[in-house]
Amino acid sequence: QHNENSYYDDADTSCGAQWSRTILRFIHEPLTNAMLVVSGMSARNPKRTVAFVIFFSFAMLVLGLLTNFNVDVDEDTLWSPRRSRPMDHLDWVDNKSGFPREPRFLFMNVHIDGANVLATAGVERVFEAVDAVRNLPGYDEVCLKGTATKKSSDGSTTPTCNLFAATSFWGDDASNFDADNLTDEETLAAMSVSTYPDGTAVDIESVIGTPTYGDENILTSARIFLIRFDLPETDEALEFEELVLETMFDMQDDWNADSSNPYKLEVFAERSFSDEFTRAIVIDIPLVPLVFVVMSIFTCVVFFRKDYVKSKMILGFGAVVSVFLSIMTGYGLLFLCGIPFTSMTQILPFIMFGIGMDDAFIISGSFYRTDPNKPIEARVEETIRDVGVSIILTTTTSAVAFGLGCISSIPA
Repeated sequence: QHNENSYYDDADTSCGAQWSRTILRFIHEPLTNAMLVVSGMSARNPKRTVAFVIFFSFAMLVLGLLTNFNVDVDEDTLWSPRRSRPMDHLDWVDNKSGFPREPRFLFMNVHIDGANVLATAGVERVFEAVDAVRNLPGYDEVCLKGTATKKSSDGSTTPTCNLFAATSFWGDDASNFDADNLTDEETLAAMSVSTYPDGTAVDIESVIGTPTYGDENILTSARIFLIRFDLPETDEALEFEELVLETMFDMQDDWNADSSNPYKLEVFAERSFSDEFTRAIVIDIPLVPLVFVVMSIFTCVVFFRKDYVKSKMILGFGAVVSVFLSIMTGYGLLFLCGIPFTSMTQILPFIMFGIGMDDAFIISGSFYRTDPNKPIEARVEETIRDVGVSIILTTTTSAVAFGLGCISSIPA
């Protein structure tokens, strides 16, 4: 006798036959029965099923957003391997040692695409960039927690931010530079000294890139002016950096628009990397509804028939909506589990649309092959028996594969 649930006779005791019967008994049959129960309830109560799925999807997403939602764009946590010694050491230095925190850097460069920048006009551009930062609202307040000091007219000292720039040759004061009314040769000579006006030794490579010297150790050329501000590691400094970047980008545009100005300005702050990640995420978000629209049009075209009775355009659109609801549920579950929203989790909708629509076409194809004269419940049961286990197993393998990715040492 042949068992209808097995591809082999029960009397066949070969290893392959026993393995096949084991898979059918402990995997295929339980999965099929479970899916038949769920699909049967859905087929008998379609309105309640649709309402429950919509409510559950929105509820999961809202709960996730209201609890643990977090956008992570920190390059240290995204791209540094977990449990790495450098990260442990950095955590100890920053949070446990009690040492002063490393300052936040703010770099600016003034250049002429590799040409010589050493001229009076170049120093004027450096002063313009430096003063633009120092004159911004909040600079003095932010630098009250700086590590450097400056002397007031009454001889007292106040904290300030460290500044490394060619402006130091004139005491970081534009009025001193303007008062000298220097020629290019005099400017080069003033920058060739070994100490600044306050007696500090000059580290020429911290303010000028690739300097060259001529006779009597006088500067003759350099490719770039280097500017660096050391800001304190505070929340106020983080917000101030955003204002600096906006101001410098505007200045950059003004310099580029001035045809008589050969100098160009580049700026890079400690928050620049995170800002670019945030910008990329924000720019890509509109792609999700775009994919929804494109997939909706595609499925409607696929399910369209000239015969209005047989046309299933609404069914195709419903398939896209169901995938979209599953994406909402998935994001809600991620946020509830404390997984941050990153540039990597952002690609989730594109993957799920591909996998979900593939399953939708398989299910609809199997459903259309059933006898249209049978009740809907019976046709749904036949469809699940035909493709249900295949879909659940392929979905499970995809979930396991992505789940194994969670053990990767790279958090992103």
